[in-house]
Amino acid sequence: MDEKILELFVRTLVMISERFKVNTQSLYSFLMRHAESKNKRIKFVVAKRIAFLPQFDNYENKWEYILSIPKIPPKKDSMRVFRLVIKHRIDEVPDELKKEVINVMRKFLDKENLVVDTHNLFLDIIEQLSNSTEDLKT
Repeated sequence: MDEKILELFVRTLVMISERFKVNTQSLYSFLMRHAESKNKRIKFVVAKRIAFLPQFDNYENKWEYILSIPKIPPKKDSMRVFRLVIKHRIDEVPDELKKEVINVMRKFLDKENLVVDTHNLFLDIIEQLSNSTEDLKT
C-alpha cells in the first residue's frame, strides 16, 4: 500500500475512533502493526490514539512505548501527546520511571518557549509525579 494512502487511512481511522469512541480489538491490532512504522507521520498518528485504548493496558511494553513517544518528530507535537498520555495514566506511572518522565518533561520545558498555559500543564504533571515520589520516601 502506498505510504501516503496508508497515512491518510490511519489518520481517518484514528479520527473516527476518537470521535465515536471506537476501541475494538481490531482497531488496536491494526494500530499496533503500525506503531513502529518507518513513516514518522504514521508513527505519530498511532501514538496519538493507541495509549488511550483499553487494550493498551495489557501491552507488555507499554511504558517503553510511552517513553518513546517524545522521540517521534515533530518534538513539540509528540510532547503534547506524551503529556496527555502521562496525564491519562498518572496513577499508573511506575515508581522507577517517575524521575525519567519528570526529566523528559523538564528538558522539554527548558528548551521550548511555550505559552504559559501549556507550560503550566507540564508543570502540574511534574508536580504530581514529584509529590507521589516524595510520598514513597516517607
